[in-house]
Amino acid sequence: MISYKGKIEYPKAFRLLAYDIGMYWSSNNSELQVKRPEMSRGSKSFNIKVHTMGALGEMIFRHFLDLNEITFEASSFIAPKPLSQADVYIDGVGYDVKYKHHYTKEFRVNEQAHNKEVKNRSVQHYVFVEPAKEKRVASIFVADKMAVSNWQLIERKEKHRSNYYALEQG
Repeated sequence: MISYKGKIEYPKAFRLLAYDIGMYWSSNNSELQVKRPEMSRGSKSFNIKVHTMGALGEMIFRHFLDLNEITFEASSFIAPKPLSQADVYIDGVGYDVKYKHHYTKEFRVNEQAHNKEVKNRSVQHYVFVEPAKEKRVASIFVADKMAVSNWQLIERKEKHRSNYYALEQG
């Protein structure tokens, strides 16, 4: 089950900030990606793109919470090492924020990360942030973490492509 939470306009500056944060995360994770190649998404430029999208999703969700006057705590964008915790906490409940492309017809959660999260009790929900094609409006969706295990598992054979759980957007 996934629930729609609304749409939000966000500042144009978020895109530039997300790129800067994505560059930082990519650089910060480079040592980890050498030790654990499965954490890499392939080329350096693609890693930066993925990190940039993740940062944008997190900024948009935080903005959504601010505008709706929802009190939250969030992990640092510039932590010295990658953090293994929820991105956002609302009343002690952890949310992991995922970026969803406007052109994909499904919500996706990486299988390996999800199975690790099932054991890690810091995340109870996934938030999907879907920026529209015009890039200044985003839709927000929330799914219960445990429900994701019942989604369809898509197995990938390509190098640097992880299996993922998928739910068709209806």
